[in-house]
Amino acid sequence: MAKILELSSSLPTRSIAQGDTILTEGEKDGEILILISGTVEIRKDDKIVTAISSSGAIFGEVALLLNEGHSANAVALSDCEFHVMDNADDVMSKNPELYREISKTLARRLTRVSEKVAELLNRVEFEKDLNDFEMSLFWED
Repeated sequence: MAKILELSSSLPTRSIAQGDTILTEGEKDGEILILISGTVEIRKDDKIVTAISSSGAIFGEVALLLNEGHSANAVALSDCEFHVMDNADDVMSKNPELYREISKTLARRLTRVSEKVAELLNRVEFEKDLNDFEMSLFWED
C-alpha cells in the first residue's frame, strides 16, 4: 500500500471530517479514493464489515472500474485525507504503474475472499458431517 500512496502523490487531495459519509452504497460517483491518513469504517447492510487505517488503502475502485454503484458505505471514523482519482482511463495512460499496483491490490483481495469462501465451505461441510454423526448416534439402537 505504501507504493500506491507514493505513486498517487501527484493526484488531487480531499479532506473528509470525522463522522461524514465517504461513499454511499449504490451511488455512482466515479472516483477512487486512496487513504493518506485517518480511519475509515466499511458498512454493508448496516453491519460493520471492517475498519481501515492503512495509508494507501483504496476505496471505490470496483464501482469506478465496473461503472456500477458502490457495494458498501464508507464512513470517516476520524478526520481523513485522500488522494482522488476520478478518471481511471486517464490515470492508466499517465501512470500505468499506479494502475498496476491497484490491480495487484484487487488480485490480493480476490485471493483472500476465495480463501475465506473455501474456509466457510469446509466449515459448513464439517458441521453437516457432525450433524449426520450426531443423528446416527441418536437413532442407533
